[in-house]
Amino acid sequence: MKNRFLFGALFAMLIAACNPVEVGVETPTVPAPAATPTAAPPPTPTSVPLPTQAPTEPGGVFGFACSLAYASESRVYCPGEGGTPMVVAEDTRGPISSVAVSSDGAWVAYVVNLPPDNATSELWAVNPGSEAAPARLLGPDQLLSPQPDTTSSPRNFEWLAGTHTLIFDTRFVPSGGIQGPGEYINNDLWRVEAETGALRNLLPAQAGGNFHLSPDGQRIAISGATSIQLLNADGSNLRTVIEYPMIITYSEYQYKPAVVWSTDSAFFTVLVPSPDPMAADSSATIFRVAAAGDSGETMGRFDGNFVFGGPLGPGLSPDGRRLVYGRSTDQGVANLILVGVDGSDPTIFNSTSLSANGWGWSPDSEWYAYGIVPDGSNVLLRRNGALQEFGAGLTLVGLEWVDATSFYFSAVSGEANYGLYFHRVGEQTQELVNGLQPGLTFDAR
Repeated sequence: MKNRFLFGALFAMLIAACNPVEVGVETPTVPAPAATPTAAPPPTPTSVPLPTQAPTEPGGVFGFACSLAYASESRVYCPGEGGTPMVVAEDTRGPISSVAVSSDGAWVAYVVNLPPDNATSELWAVNPGSEAAPARLLGPDQLLSPQPDTTSSPRNFEWLAGTHTLIFDTRFVPSGGIQGPGEYINNDLWRVEAETGALRNLLPAQAGGNFHLSPDGQRIAISGATSIQLLNADGSNLRTVIEYPMIITYSEYQYKPAVVWSTDSAFFTVLVPSPDPMAADSSATIFRVAAAGDSGETMGRFDGNFVFGGPLGPGLSPDGRRLVYGRSTDQGVANLILVGVDGSDPTIFNSTSLSANGWGWSPDSEWYAYGIVPDGSNVLLRRNGALQEFGAGLTLVGLEWVDATSFYFSAVSGEANYGLYFHRVGEQTQELVNGLQPGLTFDAR
């Protein structure tokens, strides 16, 4: 899923998959009425005009294309004329925790967390350019849980590029509730059609991991505890392209390496740590896998702990040529390093005793965004080592690039004033919306 977001430490539970759903079976959806608001609506956020962005394709039956969607508490918004927030969906049963915009801007998908304790959830979608009400695509009643006495719900989801199809995986909750530390996920893979509700299982429980969609919507890379798999978006041609020993986390979660697709979808790169990241001889290896390939090519190897060893997690550029990471010294200083994947031209671009957050590379691999907290310092690192600051005084919560030189980000200022912002390289940061609430989530196309 896109998105977008801060990464905290997860805990894992090893679970046995039983009663798996048959791969490739179409499952009809169960219609459900749209939720009826039961509480007073939250105040409408204030806004300023959005940057001019012509849609690349018409969206919706009336030609409306949503270039940016965001959710605050129980409402989903798309910017309307002049940037004024337009409510496109509302559900007061529980908080809306994530949103995703289809590549043509015609559909916005979102997750509603259900009462009484937000332990289960439903996946919904709305076409802002039509007069149709939001549609419930699926909920726990349509997801057969692979374990007895558990309930499954949608977890991560993302639109398949060029389609109105959502790819998603699921999580589960025991009947007695969460019992303690654990990774309550099914490691499965599904797809659902927004326009028809047709639901299909691509990978049964424990056959998958974290999914990463290619930008052209043709393939899906699956990062698991001991392998990287690759399959076509329709579920065909599943094969294992990289295998490795399970990586010790010293906790109850499984480490799954992050896959980074090239912008043209020709290949992806992945950094795989050695089995014991705390060992004296720990290291990480970078692999490159062609989209039509069956195995990975080794690009480089780096010594060190790439699981717990630095304040900035490893960030591979989409072109597969550069790596950004952090490494702490014995003096409590973190060196932030830019280096070629083959180990060439290492550069320390920042040294800090504070925390650092990495927000990712631009699609053309020219710029890398990162932040130093808690002093509100946000910086763009150019691939040649040059630095530019942006968003002074703001503590970023999420960031998403939309093209080679511009991105949206969410941030908090003051006591608890959450807002959305737009930034173009070399220009001033623009505030788009303020007065939003903690839990703000957004997606841009």
